[in-house]
Amino acid sequence: MSINKTIEIDLKSMVKKEVRPHSNISLSYEDGFMIMKAGENDGDACMMTQQQFTVPIKIELRAKTDKTDINLEFAQICIAYNHDKVRNEYFIMDNENGKHKFAALTETPKVNEFVDIEWIIEKETMIVKVNGQIQHQSSDYKYIQMYKESPEYNFSSEITINTYNGSTLTVESLRVTDMS
Repeated sequence: MSINKTIEIDLKSMVKKEVRPHSNISLSYEDGFMIMKAGENDGDACMMTQQQFTVPIKIELRAKTDKTDINLEFAQICIAYNHDKVRNEYFIMDNENGKHKFAALTETPKVNEFVDIEWIIEKETMIVKVNGQIQHQSSDYKYIQMYKESPEYNFSSEITINTYNGSTLTVESLRVTDMS
């Protein structure tokens, strides 16, 4: 990917990611939208990019859900927007060090309405915006500590979009910008 160039991910090029054995996902493409339905009760619906991306990046997702769970993952970090267990909040899971950060959303999530999530992952900070409003900004992440300890440190990952427990997630667009 070229520096400071934004690419639009072809949603049809994304591949199914098996999170749990026998994950039940219904997947369709209609009018340019990717529609993912998770299985009931314990099902995951996960799709990931074929390409890997390197920090610093900006990830932009425009999607809607009919129930809960619009989730984005990069490396060991996950943003969970309107999670089925933590409604009206989002949380960030830093699986690398086991930390969870919770924050109330500035507006109550609505079902069947598109939301714009912008996730900026830099070497010094992480920023999450929802519908143009900053919801989170922090430097307290394991990967940031790694950059501080070793400036040549770098990591890359695919990007995963997912939903859970019978929710249907409709994805309009996914864009990634190389910010190096």
